[in-house]
Amino acid sequence: IGGGEGGIRLSEVPFPVERGKSAGDVPLEDIEEVVLYELRRQEGATVAAETEPGLGAVGDDSAKRRRRLRAEQKRWHPDKWSGAVRERLHADDASRIMECVAALSRALNALVSAKGDDDTRGRPPT
Repeated sequence: IGGGEGGIRLSEVPFPVERGKSAGDVPLEDIEEVVLYELRRQEGATVAAETEPGLGAVGDDSAKRRRRLRAEQKRWHPDKWSGAVRERLHADDASRIMECVAALSRALNALVSAKGDDDTRGRPPT
C-alpha cells in the first residue's frame, strides 16, 4: 500500500473487488473467486472448474480454502484497520476506506459462515 504525502488514498488500497465498488455491492461469489483465485491457480483448476461445481474447484470443505479465507478475515478485520493502519490513511479517504473494510469483512464472514467454516461448527449455540 502506498501512503505518499498525506497518507494512503482509497485508490491505493488493494481491495479484492472491482475498483469503484464496495464489497457490499459485489456478489459473495465474486469476492470468493478473487480471494481464492491464486489457490485455484496453484491447484491447476481450469476456468470451467472454478465456475462449475464438481469439476475440480477448491472444495467447500477444503482445509486450504478455510485457511485462505481465515487469512483474508484477519487481513481485512476492521479492528486491525482502526488501529495503527487508520493513522496512515489520508484524512479525505479514511471514512470511505473504513466503510469498505467493514463491508469486505462482513462479506468474508458471510462466506465463511455460508460454507460452514466458522469456529462454531459442532458446538452448541450459546
